[in-house]
Amino acid sequence: MQPQIIKPLNRPNEEYKILQFLGEGGFDVCVKVENQTDQVFALKAVEKDALGQNHDDVLNEINIHKQLNHPNIVNLYDVFDDDDFVYFKMELCSNQSLFGMVSNQGELTEPEVRFYMLQLLDAVDYMHDKNILYRDLKLENIFISEDMDLKVGDFGLSVEMKSTD
Repeated sequence: MQPQIIKPLNRPNEEYKILQFLGEGGFDVCVKVENQTDQVFALKAVEKDALGQNHDDVLNEINIHKQLNHPNIVNLYDVFDDDDFVYFKMELCSNQSLFGMVSNQGELTEPEVRFYMLQLLDAVDYMHDKNILYRDLKLENIFISEDMDLKVGDFGLSVEMKSTD
């Protein structure tokens, strides 16, 4: 069986091989992919047909995520599309989510909570300094990097405040 390949429109020399299913949300699915140079990424695929009138929501998510550059926020490297999907090419957080960690361990130790809470507060403070309200803070949207650092992801419900009121 041939692995599924993703080829972006307008980029004939670029393709991604799907390696693993990572998870799904209300309007999207996330997979682990590899490019031709063996680099591995997370690829969030949002089905265009499922968007309906919500194209502005995806544009908002893209605009907000592109503004953010912080060690505790998932890096967004690129956004592209094909006939059926809009893709978010992102940093792969190889240790899943905080939800998965808690589900597997049962609970976090006090030092772990302290470690992750400081990182989470730093990320939220950074977003607030940029007038970004995250609005979807839950264990499923807090990812753990290969180095066991916390990374906030999924900015679909985030908004940019136009003033500091």
